Amino acid sequence: MNRCPHCGERLDAVTGDLVAGWRAQCHDAGMPLINGLVGEATAAKLLQVSAKWLQRLRAKDSGPRWSRIPVAGARVSYALTDLAEFHRAQRNGDSWD
Repeated sequence: MNRCPHCGERLDAVTGDLVAGWRAQCHDAGMPLINGLVGEATAAKLLQVSAKWLQRLRAKDSGPRWSRIPVAGARVSYALTDLAEFHRAQRNGDSWD
């Protein structure tokens, strides 16, 4: 079973698979991934949305959890596990905005 690199919490198989796939995608494409965190541009690519859209969600206090931990020059970062949970919630019928 996969575990969150930040809190050690167990991840369900679907979330773990999504995170593993995104890790591989980051590695293959040379996208910065540091301790399970990605910058805003990488997060947008993984979710297949624009960085502006993520910025608008943050301004509305919505969207995936984020932090101000810098990753490869990005001022805002996202944990892959948080992106996966957000992605799954949206696929299960929650609103994207």
